[in-house]
Amino acid sequence: MESPVLSQVIFGVTDLEAASDRFRTLGFDVLDGGVHPGVGTANRVIPLGAQYIELLAVVSPELARESEYGRSLLRAIAGRCAS
Repeated sequence: MESPVLSQVIFGVTDLEAASDRFRTLGFDVLDGGVHPGVGTANRVIPLGAQYIELLAVVSPELARESEYGRSLLRAIAGRCAS
């Protein structure tokens, strides 16, 4: 039986720009992943050889509420969005 391989780690973030800046400050290259059409989310990718860190944020709450993917992210970051 083969051992599982970790390919990516996803960080749900409330502010994609701030999270990107933080990782750049730590010395990482942060690449634009783009906007996910019809889902209301966008991402940035931090390459780590064959693996990567993904920064994932809601950019359109209205669209995010219409997809399970978007709703999952909204739930995951809900505690960090409260003021």
